[in-house]
Amino acid sequence: MSNDLTQLPLWVRGIAETMSPAKRRQVARKLGIELRKANQARTAAQTDADGNAFVAPLQVKNSPMFREITNARYFQVKATDSQVAIGFGGSAGRIAKIHQAGQLSEVRQGSTKKYPYPVRTLLGINDDDIKLVETAFRNMILAND
Repeated sequence: MSNDLTQLPLWVRGIAETMSPAKRRQVARKLGIELRKANQARTAAQTDADGNAFVAPLQVKNSPMFREITNARYFQVKATDSQVAIGFGGSAGRIAKIHQAGQLSEVRQGSTKKYPYPVRTLLGINDDDIKLVETAFRNMILAND
């Protein structure tokens, strides 16, 4: 596995490169959980990473879209010593993929009618998320002093 840390700011890469692989994995897991929380909050607010509101569903119900799939059971964090990934697993992953890409799918499972779902970006990174990562590394520096 390569240690490709080029997506991080230079000063963060410098700190990460001094850590052991186990410590990097631990930090990546913590960051993944924080990023998941940020994406969960945006999804609960029915907005994407850019702050745009989701396209409303055809039938408005009393409950918001995606209420269940943002539970930690479905919204998973996977961390290694060189990367962290957040995403949806299982049937929630199928639903999220359809909405994320705006694909054609049946409204009810097993239905013969297909519906073109509008794009509703469930996962994304914005400037606040980047600041969250930088703040986490700054806090680690202060904790070690």
